[in-house]
Amino acid sequence: RHTRFMSVSWAGDVYKRQSPDIVLKVAKRFKKGEIRKLDAALSQYFKLNLLSEREIENFESSKQELLELTREINRIIGYYHPSLELVAEEYVTPWTQKGYDGETLKLIARYCFRRRIQTLEGMNYTVDKFFKLGLLDADAINQYIERLLRYDENIRKLLDNMGVLRTVTAADRKNYALWIEDWQMSPETVEYASTLCSGALNPMSYLNKILSDFKQRGAATPEKAKALSLSCLLYTSDAADE
Repeated sequence: RHTRFMSVSWAGDVYKRQSPDIVLKVAKRFKKGEIRKLDAALSQYFKLNLLSEREIENFESSKQELLELTREINRIIGYYHPSLELVAEEYVTPWTQKGYDGETLKLIARYCFRRRIQTLEGMNYTVDKFFKLGLLDADAINQYIERLLRYDENIRKLLDNMGVLRTVTAADRKNYALWIEDWQMSPETVEYASTLCSGALNPMSYLNKILSDFKQRGAATPEKAKALSLSCLLYTSDAADE
């Protein structure tokens, strides 16, 4: 019934996107005169890389669940968009194609909300980051989040030791990860170094300088760091200048 309309300008492109058999099977779902709806459906399938009849059928049967998941994600992060279908197509479906199930996506949404990430693009960046880290299920992401929470708690101790009255920032987290993960400093060594920074004009910058010096001198443990700091007056005398 729809084949006689295939001579319109978009028809050639449709055949490039999907096989003729798929086009005809999908067309049976639409009434006469719904060519634009047919084109939109075929375009969506192509964009989502749904190229077989089974993939398309599975997508259609799970569409309502997908829209409910999309609505819930929007609610969790505090975001409103007038078209759930568009959000599902642009964001949620690609996330599920990466291997994330609904519960894991809601977990990521809650994580984003706590981090004051309240846009779909911000959540998309977070999903991509987790994906690159190989974090695909709730257990792995929970472990990652727990580690970040421990980091935040440790950073707050550093700020208290240095007399800095503010909340933990993204820059603080980046620095702390550098010291612990890249420089292989123990949390106790970093905490000890922070006690040497009270009174510095820029405590965080001075802390980074001290830890860099510890690293160069092989003082990665608190015992070696204390021995090094007691062997010279370098850190106490420099603090007021930083």
